[in-house]
Amino acid sequence: MLEIAKKTPERDMVKFLQKVLASKTLYNSNVSYAGARILSALLSNFNTYTEYANDAKIMMNFLITNSLKSSKTLSDFIVSVCISNLLLIPSIPNYFLEHDGYVVIMNLFDKNSKDLQVMYYTFLSVWILSYEEKFIRYIADPKVS
Repeated sequence: MLEIAKKTPERDMVKFLQKVLASKTLYNSNVSYAGARILSALLSNFNTYTEYANDAKIMMNFLITNSLKSSKTLSDFIVSVCISNLLLIPSIPNYFLEHDGYVVIMNLFDKNSKDLQVMYYTFLSVWILSYEEKFIRYIADPKVS
């Protein structure tokens, strides 16, 4: 007999927060900001990353897409905080780099050079990424600006 996957409060919370972020009309920006920060913190602190790896990839893809759009739903501060949290998950740094994450980092640096909070979390992300061989190749390439 097949065992049905057990529902957990963590899974319910992740699904709820994903719906909050996906909604464009039901919630104001403060709720979306809080939902993004809570979701990224939850995903980065779960004991078993493998169960939530897909959720972390969905969240990271949402952040990258949001950051590269001209009409954003999340501020650069929220994006930088969430990215720095999600990069702590072992499989996410490579996923981030493969999906134009480096462009997001460069944009955060370019647009927020005077915002100390955004710069702090962006540098934190760079520090976390510095442990990835793929990122070292990006940094070592003089053509990358």
